[in-house]
Amino acid sequence: PRGLRFVLGDRMLSTTYDVLDALIEARYCPARGPLLQRANLSLERLRFQVRLSTDERLMSVDQYAYVAGIIDDVGRLVGGWTKALSE
Repeated sequence: PRGLRFVLGDRMLSTTYDVLDALIEARYCPARGPLLQRANLSLERLRFQVRLSTDERLMSVDQYAYVAGIIDDVGRLVGGWTKALSE
């Protein structure tokens, strides 16, 4: 369905920009913890949106694997940054 594809694609793009905004703010703000948590939450939301788009067959399995790998890489970086702050 065209409407579902548009809405889900728009939400995924919006969520991606939310992650980017939180990470840019965290880079320049002394209170990084809450911003990194917000970025992590947005990444989790993006993971579910990508899974939903695959379930609705708006994305192929190969495309899903590629995007999921990128999301996992960013998640590892955010997790490492969060861990470094707590040490």
